[in-house]
Amino acid sequence: MMTRGFVQSVRDSPCAVRVAGGKSLFSLSKWGGHARLDFAPGETHSGTVRASREEIRLNPYDRKREEHVFRRLDADRFEYDLVLLSEPETNQFILPLDFPEGLEFYRQPDEREAERIGLKCDPSLYGSYAVYWKERNGLFKTGKFCHIHRPLAYDTRGRKWWGEIWIRGSELILEISEAWLADAQYPVVIDPIIGTQTPGAYDTIDWFNSGTPDGFFWDNWMGVNGFTASGLIGGACTGYIYIAYNQSGQKTKAAIYSHSGGVPATRLSRNESWVDLGNPTPAWKASTFTLSRNIEPAEHFWFGFYPEYGFETHYDFGGDFRRGTIYYTDDPPTTFDPDPVSFNVLSSMYFVAPDPKSLARSMNDTIGLAEIPRRNSSLHRKGLGGLGITESASRILRATRKKTDGCGISETFGIVMGIARMIDSVLQLSDTMHRLGFWMRRLSDGLSGLSISARSVGIIRMVTSLEFFFGRVTGRFILRKDELIIVSRITREIEVRSDFV
Repeated sequence: MMTRGFVQSVRDSPCAVRVAGGKSLFSLSKWGGHARLDFAPGETHSGTVRASREEIRLNPYDRKREEHVFRRLDADRFEYDLVLLSEPETNQFILPLDFPEGLEFYRQPDEREAERIGLKCDPSLYGSYAVYWKERNGLFKTGKFCHIHRPLAYDTRGRKWWGEIWIRGSELILEISEAWLADAQYPVVIDPIIGTQTPGAYDTIDWFNSGTPDGFFWDNWMGVNGFTASGLIGGACTGYIYIAYNQSGQKTKAAIYSHSGGVPATRLSRNESWVDLGNPTPAWKASTFTLSRNIEPAEHFWFGFYPEYGFETHYDFGGDFRRGTIYYTDDPPTTFDPDPVSFNVLSSMYFVAPDPKSLARSMNDTIGLAEIPRRNSSLHRKGLGGLGITESASRILRATRKKTDGCGISETFGIVMGIARMIDSVLQLSDTMHRLGFWMRRLSDGLSGLSISARSVGIIRMVTSLEFFFGRVTGRFILRKDELIIVSRITREIEVRSDFV
């Protein structure tokens, strides 16, 4: 049987829907396969498939009493219909689930809870599940994977019943009233809707528990959600907020705050840009900003938007949301002034930061101690290559001759040891061995004006110290066999030959 499917939410975060393929009844995949959700895995689901442009119908060979229908409703939603051809033996219908660790299922308020908190919404959202990925921002945007709505059942007479949906462990359970099923005229259709869009499903809220819900309006205060960094964050960023209808004349800007004592604390963003919220159709509006310091991996922080006066957006239940006082200045407050009440809200907003690898490379380009190993390696490959080894060595020798004029052996020896340490950190050690022999011979020429006895003692001390230096280096760095020859052209009495392996 050929795998069938379609792609949802193409203009937002594309969600691939595959039907009766890969040994699952159907599956969803997002963000290049980073997150997936398989329904009824482990079975072949063989049967007759009929497909049209907007509908796929599967009649299983081994389940004669049911059909499975997948129908696209629009660009961001599709419905899965479980069609019961006769009265079932149970009023619960279980679909096993398979998904990677990190996919989180947030149950939304049921009808009773919604009434208590003054929530007004589509009945399909009562007791539904907002499904989010563990990583948010960047590639994953808000992190919303999908939304599994409450199932509606209806029979051939047009009678309807809102069922319940539960996700327990790795099972999705659809439950319909047993009495309603017993009195239904078959076939009966049970059709939970699955949304694949990135914004939240809700646009009203009762902020003040007054029993009178209003739009999810940020009225003269700013709002932030808590996040945990999955990687290094820094540099120039862009924040996005979802605006469902034209709010011309309203402006907002993105902002990030540090975390302290369980609440937002100090503003980390700088140079935030205003964005006009006027738009003829629903859209994500962008505000740029930079960070005053890097946010480290696993660090908790707060991200949100600062309005000029106020605006409306969307959300889901399931996050840690804080409101903060604004003071009608051009910039967000330096210190967040939080409302003492937190809200179980995930706002429809996210930001995009530079890739952590690019950021790390950018950090290495700045001047600091962390760059020394990289610069040493670069100097070996590029700096000395551009100057030429001979030219580099001659520059060091010219500087050494100036230092040795009028100096005693101890000063000269100190300079030589400094050169040895410098060369060892810049050049590969095998090359260093050859050059040290060359430099020792050249240095000996510069000592001709000093007394014979002083030179002899100095050379002996020098050789002794070099033997100690080479002894330490040999055991750690030498990778190939080289022969070092140090010959005294002054006394003709000292010749040291040593093989390094």
